[in-house]
Amino acid sequence: MLTVVGGERRMTKADHIALTEVPYGSELYAQCLRLREAILRKPLGLTLSPDELADDVSRRHFCAVMNGSVVGAVSFKLLGPHTLQLKQMAVANGQQGEGIGSRLLSFVEAWARRHSYGMIILNARLSAEEFYKQRGYDAEGKPFDENTIPHIRMTKRTLRGKRMSLEVGDKAPSFSLPADGGGKVSLKHLKGKKVVLYFYPKDDTSGCTAQACSFRDSLPDFSKVKASVIGISRDSIESHDKFKKKFRLTFPLASDESGKVCEAYGTWVEKSMYGKKYMGIERSTFLIDDKGIIRGIWRKVKVPGHAEEVLKAAEALK
Repeated sequence: MLTVVGGERRMTKADHIALTEVPYGSELYAQCLRLREAILRKPLGLTLSPDELADDVSRRHFCAVMNGSVVGAVSFKLLGPHTLQLKQMAVANGQQGEGIGSRLLSFVEAWARRHSYGMIILNARLSAEEFYKQRGYDAEGKPFDENTIPHIRMTKRTLRGKRMSLEVGDKAPSFSLPADGGGKVSLKHLKGKKVVLYFYPKDDTSGCTAQACSFRDSLPDFSKVKASVIGISRDSIESHDKFKKKFRLTFPLASDESGKVCEAYGTWVEKSMYGKKYMGIERSTFLIDDKGIIRGIWRKVKVPGHAEEVLKAAEALK
């Protein structure tokens, strides 16, 4: 990183670091652990938990090295075919404000783009929210406590302009989600049946209610062609229960509160309203055959006539 002082360019410490991926269990990994504990845990009177250490096995780890010592560390977890969760960003005491965190973050984002991961999510401490906002991350929802420290969920798209979408003929991503009434919905348990999987933004809103009632009214016809209908949103089970009871819906509503299934199907997208950009569910439907292959995709769905169109496609499947 170069700064400008009195019209002259001055090198900062970030120019003298090496950025690298860290093999799990290596000496560099051990240094990353010590840095994470010193910066993220000890100030709170905590230590690295056994669960956190066990989770490290499935993470990818990156670090910034200067003069043979780790001065910055970060890791991420793969959440799906398109999404990474950034975790444990730490910069050594005395090195903060030198651009090391920015370079490390850029390095990880470049790795994500090379490997076609289009979305990064993270739980940022509120004190770091501005740092991430300046680097293109958007805050979502309300702050929450994690280890007694206020955090906020943040997201960033790394593949702007490129849709992270499935195509007709692809294998449908597997999932298992809690559903209304305390049940569960699992794609593998529906193998041998056709499945109409529709994603909608929010329970008990005008468009989503009209769509749900349309599928409800068409359900006897879907049953004739051995097709199950499943609705998915990021609403809670309690919200689904109320929505289903209010409108007497006769098919399961699955709760994807973490957003992992929405990500896997490419329905969690950037939207815009009154000039403000935000992340939300794109109204989408997927027709999956009895072998688990996607045979039809509808995006940016317009509700009138949609259930009938999907039914015709389901009837045409052999």
